[in-house]
Amino acid sequence: MTKVEAIQIVAMLNAAFGHSRLTAQGCDIYVDMVQDLGFSPAKEAVRRLLSKARFMPTIAEIRETAADVTLGPARSGEEAYAILLRAIAACGWCSPPKFRDPHITRALGVWGSWVDVCASPADDAAGRARFIELYEQSAKRERADVVAGKPLPAPRAGLREFGPQTPPAARKRAPEPEPSGAAAMVVVPAAPRQRQESPIAGKRLSAADIDAALEGP
Repeated sequence: MTKVEAIQIVAMLNAAFGHSRLTAQGCDIYVDMVQDLGFSPAKEAVRRLLSKARFMPTIAEIRETAADVTLGPARSGEEAYAILLRAIAACGWCSPPKFRDPHITRALGVWGSWVDVCASPADDAAGRARFIELYEQSAKRERADVVAGKPLPAPRAGLREFGPQTPPAARKRAPEPEPSGAAAMVVVPAAPRQRQESPIAGKRLSAADIDAALEGP
């Protein structure tokens, strides 16, 4: 609605509840918070509230009532399940119906497919309870979005909900610290001793020469 129409809505409230009129700042807040609503649903919501409210309706009450005017009264999960049973009896498994209530279609996921719904036992207490739970969750979420004026953002998950964990990077071995002080001294191996050649090496000796060499000088 336009700002002028929103001012008319707030003027209706002030005129009806003269004993608890809104301040100028309060009027500005009400005008700002109802301006995104349609004029007809908001006006009808105020009419309904004026017929039963004893005090100035809050902004939340106005928006919730406007959502009821737009979406109709909230349907319970029991009522939705009764519609599902009538559809099973009327259509059978060979001709899946198209439901006007999209929340019924979403809640059918508890069975997997329409054929599975028709094949489930008549006294499927677990399936019935789960269907009612899913239906009411979906309907409640839609109504909350209408009351708020915009839906919540989509989940932050991307195209892939999960993936393999990245293996941790191989740890690099830290270089060993260079030795310092006495440990830093380089040990040079000693040169091998040269063996002195015997003066009689390679000579042909007689028995007397051998005896003389053994006796020494």
